[in-house]
Amino acid sequence: MSRVLVLGGGPDAERPVSVESASAVAEALRSAGHEVAERTIDGPGVDELASVAAEANAEVIFPALHGPWGEGGPMQAVLAGVGLPFVGSRERAARVAMDKLATKLIAASAGIRTAEACVVHAGETACAIGVPVVIKPVLEGSSVGLHVCRDDASLAEALRAVAADVRAHPSRVFMAERMVAGRELTVAVLDGAALPIVEVAPAEGVYDFAAKYERDDTGYVVAPELPAGVAEELGE
Repeated sequence: MSRVLVLGGGPDAERPVSVESASAVAEALRSAGHEVAERTIDGPGVDELASVAAEANAEVIFPALHGPWGEGGPMQAVLAGVGLPFVGSRERAARVAMDKLATKLIAASAGIRTAEACVVHAGETACAIGVPVVIKPVLEGSSVGLHVCRDDASLAEALRAVAADVRAHPSRVFMAERMVAGRELTVAVLDGAALPIVEVAPAEGVYDFAAKYERDDTGYVVAPELPAGVAEELGE
């Protein structure tokens, strides 16, 4: 068994969720027989994190951070500098996966259908993609800053909110994406194999931050019934 340092916290908007994630990960690792140390961090550099790892006598680091710094590349660059094995993707893959527009370009180049999208600039009063449209930050997770616009009035309200959001967070970039109505299905891949499909079913509205973390009525259906060929296409 290993001596594992589990990290939570970080400087991103999802810090409270990260703290809970780290606690759950640590509990699971202890149940599996590992020796676990937990630390809540802000945004440490290599030297500071190396000191934390040395204090914990860690053999491997399990980062349970969420958001653009914690899971979008910067944290992975720091981890690489510490010199210990760590769980998760390395910096380049993390940066691409956190960037919704970069991910869409890679998906499209692989022949995967993806809805049209564009950047939304703060102060704009119109969108290049007409309603219905979804507006969201390019580099945030957990539906932070999400706006589902089904008509012109909700689009205008979303654009005003984007302008205010960017004033409060100058580095935040927004995008618009054509809304695709339907069922929400997610597929994990482990060791090159697609795991069973999970359908996400919010009790109402969209799968937003509240449905993810604050409500207890969101449904998760493993291997749901689907039209012929859909499961095979998603697995592929």
